[in-house]
Amino acid sequence: FPVTISSTNLLYLERYGPTKKQEQLLAFYKNGDFKKQLNNALNINLINTRLRVSNKTAIGFGMNVRSASNASSSAYNFQDSLSHINSFFQINDKNQPLQASVRSSSWLELFGTIAHNLVDSKNLIWNAGITVKANKGMFGFIANLDNAVYSRIAPSVPVYLLNDINLRYIYSGNLDKWDPSKPFSENIRNYYGSTEGGGSMDIGMEWIIKDRKNIDLFENKTKYNYTWKLGISLLDLGYAQYKHGVLSGNVSGIKPNINGLILSQKFDSTITDLATFNDSVK
Repeated sequence: FPVTISSTNLLYLERYGPTKKQEQLLAFYKNGDFKKQLNNALNINLINTRLRVSNKTAIGFGMNVRSASNASSSAYNFQDSLSHINSFFQINDKNQPLQASVRSSSWLELFGTIAHNLVDSKNLIWNAGITVKANKGMFGFIANLDNAVYSRIAPSVPVYLLNDINLRYIYSGNLDKWDPSKPFSENIRNYYGSTEGGGSMDIGMEWIIKDRKNIDLFENKTKYNYTWKLGISLLDLGYAQYKHGVLSGNVSGIKPNINGLILSQKFDSTITDLATFNDSVK
């Protein structure tokens, strides 16, 4: 089953009261002038098996689909009523230079794990575990926008001239292997065949101080209470890797006389794929 963990200051949730006939959960973009960030992690367990080898040792193995994403930006103001790029430039004149970055990685992993009880004394239980994972990088994406600076053409005209910008966007090359004219099975084979391998590991320990009032419960191997428990772990120590896609881009600088109106015309609803986007960037 999928497990998703997210944190962001981009959105806020609003729930209608339970007295409503149909309770709804709505998400709204946060207007305002501040730094933006988004973190998201997804874990889909495809196979997960655990076996007890002895009273002190257990092993496990399985397969997961994992994903992790991060997006952040310098402080900028955004209002959902903005109608064009010049309006955005106008309310962010004091936030220059504008910066933003996006990172995303998705991978398929096979894992094997072992957990062992190191100490089980009258007062203390000490457990440790390690998981070793091999992965295939299924999809990766990086985008950076730096040093976006602009100036107003004239004090009386709300049109802004873009003076400089650095832009880099890179995606994993296995997407280039997908051909809509080919059968699905062949596309999957080509897609997976162009993935790169990687590896990682998890390590962790836990310490349990037994409850002296219920010490007999430990001895009977039944559900027990404890005074306190401390667990420490380091997760996903490793890497996933990808080949660069052929339509990735890395550009710096800008042609003269590019203003907000031209940008709105170049980057409109006609851009439906990365090739068209690259054409507008050029």
